[in-house]
Formats: sequence, structure tokens, C-alpha cells
Amino acid sequence: RRLFVYLLLTLTLAAFMWLFLAFSPLGISARLDKYTQDLFNAHLSGWIYPAEHQQDTAVLLLTDEVVDAVLQGQWPAPYSFHATILSDLLEHQPRAVFIDFYWMNQHKPGAEYLVSVLERYLEAEVPVYLSVPREGWLQTMWPELVGLVIPVTPRVSLDATDFIARSYVQSYQGLRSAAFAIAEDEFNIQAAHRGALDIFWGTRANPLNQAWMQEEEGGDGSILGTLLQGFDGVKTPIPYTTTVFVRDLLNPVAETEDEALQELDEHLKGRVIIYGASLSGIQDMVFTPTRAILPGAYYHAMAMDNLLTWGTRYKSATPSRSLPVLGSHTLPVLQFLVLLLIAALVCHWKLNAADRPLGRRIKITVVTLILSACAVQFFLLDLSVAVWAGFLEILGLGVVIERLNLIERWYRPIRRGFCRLYTWIKGEQDAQADLGRVTAERIDRPAGDS
Repeated sequence: RRLFVYLLLTLTLAAFMWLFLAFSPLGISARLDKYTQDLFNAHLSGWIYPAEHQQDTAVLLLTDEVVDAVLQGQWPAPYSFHATILSDLLEHQPRAVFIDFYWMNQHKPGAEYLVSVLERYLEAEVPVYLSVPREGWLQTMWPELVGLVIPVTPRVSLDATDFIARSYVQSYQGLRSAAFAIAEDEFNIQAAHRGALDIFWGTRANPLNQAWMQEEEGGDGSILGTLLQGFDGVKTPIPYTTTVFVRDLLNPVAETEDEALQELDEHLKGRVIIYGASLSGIQDMVFTPTRAILPGAYYHAMAMDNLLTWGTRYKSATPSRSLPVLGSHTLPVLQFLVLLLIAALVCHWKLNAADRPLGRRIKITVVTLILSACAVQFFLLDLSVAVWAGFLEILGLGVVIERLNLIERWYRPIRRGFCRLYTWIKGEQDAQADLGRVTAERIDRPAGDS
């Protein structure tokens, strides 16, 4: 009977934990998972996320200063303006360029010059990726650009609950997203099987930006401070991605012209360039997982950096590996087995509550098992934190339950219930056995006996 109770308790506890992990009770778990992911990103990125590809991407940022000075505040700009910027950029030999603007002006002022500049890009074998609103739009609205640019979607995926840009889609409405298209075409990163990318935002300092940018005053940057103020301290930090203002590209400032061109080469040459804007009239800003507000160009740049850093092993809700037998069921099966082992240890502990040394060993084993499961899912299966954060929440919930002695309060009535169930089942089996024995005796008894 003791074994029966132990097995039932273990399965019940494992099933309860798995349901908590797989689903979101009252919608709380999903929000907590995302919050945990943001905490993890904000405070551990410096140790976990390498900066080896930080200088492979750069943002070319158009600001109000240039629009006011050159265009007298006119927007949208004539295409000859963009052509001038792209022409100057080509002199610094970028690897690829993504234009994070919709070119929607049907009158196309300056289109001839723009086409001629894009033809120079084609001759130089520098691919240009252009934001378009939908598939087929380029052929309909800009047929003269077909073959000169590669249409992509600039879609920004915002979380519906808090409007944070955590995810980056592979495609939208038949168009590849900018970062995935460049990664596939220029770096041969084939990641169709992984699904959307969960951006892991880099937080290490960029020496090229640190040399001329000044960070705004921030609040308490510690984990405790973040927990206490709930990420209230929204800021605009020095960007992780190398940044060049259009102002400095058009009018480089240095002691000599050669020195100015050399500085621009250090920031632009051989890089994937994200050409975007930070304009007061354009609402193209993103709220990042690290609680920073930045122009949308940095969203694409960070997704590009994730793909260059991790390749097809970027963080996602889909594991990068699976067992041949289990296939797509690998993750839930492995998670349930871990939870089953945890439940078995906890129930064994409660059935032997008098053995305190055993209890301490089991507690240490459970904590080690949970942390190991989290590490395996993050580093080996390449799952984003929100997928496995439930393990940490289960650990925290277990600590609270233990401190409040809830296990003892719930355990005894549940155990009594299982014991009664076992006794009832056993009684039914014994009754059936007795009935069968009596029936057999009557059949075997001679007809004359009474």
C-alpha cells in the first residue's frame, strides 16, 4: 500500500507541475516567464552574450538635425536625398545595406538619380534590401527598382501585453524579414526550422560609440533594484550597435579629410548597414527587453547580431535539437521526465520526513536538478528563457510552500484519501475474489448436497 500511495503522489505532483509549466494559470505564468527573461537578459547578458560580432553591423541614423538643415523640415524626403546618402555610403564599401524606410511617394522626385546609385551598388556587388509593405508591391509601384533591390519586410513584433519588442519573425505576408534575409543570402544561415527569433539584447559597451556618446543618468542597475522598481527606470542608453549619424557621413569632421574618411571606414567598411531614422515625425521606436527606448533600426541590427553570433542556434521557442524517436515532442517529454524525477524525490522526502539528513540531501539534489535543466535548455537546446523560466518559478513556489508548511497541510489529507481509495479498490478486489470462490464451490458441489 505504501508503494501505491508513493506512486500516486509522485504522478499527481509531476502532473501538477507540468500543467503549471506548460500552461499559464490565470495568465500569470506567461507574464512572469517574460519578466524573468527580461531580467535574465538585462543582468546576465554581459557574461552570456559575446560581443565578437558587435562590429559586423552598424546603424546609419538619420536625425531631425539633417532633415531641418538640408530639407528645411520637409518629409518625406525626395529620393535624390536618399541617393546622396547611399552614394556616400558606397564609398566606404559596406557588405550589405538594409533601408528601413518605406518609399511610398508615387511622384518619385529624384528617382533617376536613385536608380543610378543603386545600379552602382549592383556593379559593386553590394546587395541592397528595401522595406516594402507587402509581396508584389515593388513590381507594382517601383518596377524600375526590380533587380536592383531585394524586397523584405521591416515588421516589428510587439508583445500584446507590454509592447516590448522581444520577438523577430522570419517572414511576414510572403516576405522574408530583413535580418533573416541578409543572414541567409550573405552568411548562408539557413534557419527556417527554428521559427521566430527571441532577441537576446547585447549590453556590453561598444568602444566606437563610447568614444563620442554620453549615456543618460540611470536608476539602480542592480538585480535587487530592478526587482524593487519593476523596471520603472526606462532609459536611452549608448547603443550596443555601432552608430554613425547621417550628419557625419555627409559632413565628416576631423583635422584632415583623410582622417575623417578613415574614421568613417572604421565604422562602416565591411559591415551590414541598417539605414534608419530617429525623427520626431516618425513613430519608429521600440521598447527593448532591457527597458530601453531606441529607434527601430537597432531592433533589426540586434536581430542581425544574434544571427551572426549564434547562427541557427539562436534563442527561440523551438529547440535546435530533438530526439529521432520523439521528434517535435522531445521538449515536453524531457520536461515531464525531469518533473517526474523531482516529484519522486519530494514525495520520498515526505514519506521519510523523520530523516532530516535525507531531507537536506534531497533539497540540494532538487535545486541542482532544476538549475541543470535550465542550463541544458538554454545552452544545448537553445531555448529562450521564457520557455524554461517555469522551472525557476516552480523552485520559488516550492520554497514558499515549504516555509508555510503547506505540504504538510495538504499531504496528510491527500495521503488519507489515497489510502481510502487503495482500501476501497483492495476491498472490491477481495470481494470479487470471494464471490468467485463461492461460485466455484457451488459449481463443484454435487447436485444432492444442500
